[in-house]
Amino acid sequence: MQTYPIQWILLLGIGLSLILAVAVLKNQLLGRLFFICQFMIGIVFVLAPDLTSRLARLLGIGRGTDLILYLFIVFCYLGGLSILAKFRRLERNQTLLVRKLALASAQSPQQQSVAVSNEDCRQ
Repeated sequence: MQTYPIQWILLLGIGLSLILAVAVLKNQLLGRLFFICQFMIGIVFVLAPDLTSRLARLLGIGRGTDLILYLFIVFCYLGGLSILAKFRRLERNQTLLVRKLALASAQSPQQQSVAVSNEDCRQ
């Protein structure tokens, strides 16, 4: 099997991306598995480009590039949903922290009137 320079460039990019994904997602097993599987599929498709065409025909898709495009769309949707879930989780955590802070620093109405009258006396 003959390898082309573009295959080495793609493998290097996939390898670096894999290392980065594992480093960033060190405490998230599901995220790491998702990216590792994605990168392994990429490596297989780079090393055996004819496999995509055969797999596409088996699935009823005309060309291997169409199969890769469809897989890319699915992975983009999954990535977008993952980012949305993380954003919602961060919003919820922020709301809970702000509520706790507000309750911790709340003053009774009597204390507020004393504080306002003390400020009036200073002016």
